[in-house]
Amino acid sequence: MRHDRSNLEKKFGEDLISLFPDAKSQYFCKEWVFDFFIPSLGVLVEFDGVYWHGLDRDVEEIKLFKNSHDKNIYKNIIRDKKKNQYCKDNGIILVRVTDEEYKKAKRTKEFKLWLKRKIQK
Repeated sequence: MRHDRSNLEKKFGEDLISLFPDAKSQYFCKEWVFDFFIPSLGVLVEFDGVYWHGLDRDVEEIKLFKNSHDKNIYKNIIRDKKKNQYCKDNGIILVRVTDEEYKKAKRTKEFKLWLKRKIQK
């Protein structure tokens, strides 16, 4: 099992379940734990914090391990790539949603439509 989920990830999960009532959190698939699974769609969903998944900087910069968090961030990058490849190799749909895009969309009137389109693309 992975670390505790952030409050934002919990809120995202609540929003996801409001649109897809069969959504499950912390779903185990082989050796991987995915943030969410929607059985009715056969879709796995990962909620990625931009900072903790290294999406705000170049990977080469992160690999220099300039601060104490970079090693963990790099491990997350490698794990994410392996999860992506596992899903691709096994014909599994994986949707990634970042905390930043979620926060931005949450402020709009079309949030539920955005989330539905994001998951069902």
